[in-house]
Amino acid sequence: MSNNKDLEQSQELAKQTLDWLKSNKVKAVPSHYSVGYEHLSGQNPGLSFRLSQFNSHGDRLEVELDKLYQEHFGSHTDERLEEFRAGLQQILQQVLSLTERPQAETQHFHQTLVQSKEILSDESTDLDGVLGVIQHLVIETQRMDDSICAMETELRQTNDEVSLLKEQYDQVRSEVFTDPLTGVSNRRGLDSALRKLTADGTQQPHLSVLMIDLDNFKPFNDKHGHLVGDQVLCFAAKILKNATRGSDLISRYGGDEFAVILPDTNTHEAKTVAFNILKRFQSNTIKRRSSREVLGTLSASVGVAELHPDETIEEMMERADRGLFASKRNGRNQVTALPKL
Repeated sequence: MSNNKDLEQSQELAKQTLDWLKSNKVKAVPSHYSVGYEHLSGQNPGLSFRLSQFNSHGDRLEVELDKLYQEHFGSHTDERLEEFRAGLQQILQQVLSLTERPQAETQHFHQTLVQSKEILSDESTDLDGVLGVIQHLVIETQRMDDSICAMETELRQTNDEVSLLKEQYDQVRSEVFTDPLTGVSNRRGLDSALRKLTADGTQQPHLSVLMIDLDNFKPFNDKHGHLVGDQVLCFAAKILKNATRGSDLISRYGGDEFAVILPDTNTHEAKTVAFNILKRFQSNTIKRRSSREVLGTLSASVGVAELHPDETIEEMMERADRGLFASKRNGRNQVTALPKL
């Protein structure tokens, strides 16, 4: 009876979650659903408190929900990374043991050689004594050779373990920093890249960012369905890749918003890149993958900012975001670079 009651409660909570997503004009994807379900269940006061601070809805709320999902539900990747650290520490301990063993073996063999030399130097040593030295040297030399062979085998095994661990680590790292839908960097990947750019405390010369939001994506998504919407996001990511350099970083910032980090690029050059992106959006038609039906073209609103000497990365990103909203307010499908206040 209690199982049926639990099932009914879960079903009711699931319905409330979907209604909550709909009322907030948020796409019902697994990450948004997980945050909404956790919030409405009342089991996570910290998450609910964070949600209560947001006044946004629609696309802007989706960005915040993506952040909360990473904070509260992305820990499985952190746990796997911790497993790799533990595995690597174990391998390092094995290698340390292997490197210490030859020292003891060599010292023992050295003592054997010294003792054998002393016996042979003694004029009173007869033929039987010499034969004994030879036999002992043969045994010790073979033992030393066996030890070296065993160590080489263990080192090869350890090398295989390290290679496997490296492959697994690279896979998990890719999962952590890559948006699974579009294949570009996700928010975590963006944050990691920005930390690396400023890790040594020196400011990157002419570092710029584009904040890009697809225009009218929500009604398009509602009209044609989430599958087509996902296709459009992948389409947009592909255009961004083709319009930028290999040294630039493209990130899906959240929902239908993208960020592009442009090293060694001033404001004028960044605006040129942004206008080129808008031109490419307009010149490429969107077609339904199943029927090849033409659905239209993309447009986007873009905010541009270049990092100033007395400005933090966060302030630069916030200024680009304000530029994006200025582009939307002024009619969309345009580029805005706001000056530093």
